[in-house]
Amino acid sequence: MYQRILSSPPDSLLYQSYKSLREVSSVYQIKKYSWCIQLSDLLTELGFSNVWIKDCPKFLSVHRNPILKKLRQDLGVEDTNRARASNSVPHYHLLSNGYETEDYLTLDLPAYMVTCICQTRLNYSIIYNKGMWYDLSMFKRKICRFCGDDESFSHIFLCPHFSDLRHNLFPLYMLISNYDDVLKLIHPQISLPHCKSWYFLSQPPYNVTLTNLRQFK
Repeated sequence: MYQRILSSPPDSLLYQSYKSLREVSSVYQIKKYSWCIQLSDLLTELGFSNVWIKDCPKFLSVHRNPILKKLRQDLGVEDTNRARASNSVPHYHLLSNGYETEDYLTLDLPAYMVTCICQTRLNYSIIYNKGMWYDLSMFKRKICRFCGDDESFSHIFLCPHFSDLRHNLFPLYMLISNYDDVLKLIHPQISLPHCKSWYFLSQPPYNVTLTNLRQFK
């Protein structure tokens, strides 16, 4: 927007409005109501105060990419720090690839699968999938119908009745033996087959069918 303003004709309504706002902002320096002050302060924080001072479209064009890169880095660091301090999702900073986009979001996966993976990574107790809610029993007690122990998402990796399921979904080299191992593996380098395996294992065990296993093995 700033680039567009500075590149517009000096007699245009857009440029004249900008000049008027800039002049008023120099007298009444109330940041809340002034886009000019907000932009000026942001450029100063990023180390590009000279861009605001020169107020030149060519000078802005030269520094535009470095400005956006620095802004992206600063916002990414801020988001990462907030994740580290999170009480609701305290583990997420261990799974996240900093402020870069997680690779599973750019893989050729259907939206319902991406949603399920995202919800599981965020440690949701209930996952929504294809019009239905599935309770992973993280916050209330349920009994496993196979072994009688408390049922939970992590229980899938402990119950001997799910050993064949684990073996079919995860290759041996992934060394999956418990829920913590899963958390360590759900990182940006995970491949498409692993994403699909993760998706089907995150469903209630009685919904994982042989058809699913054959299709995505």
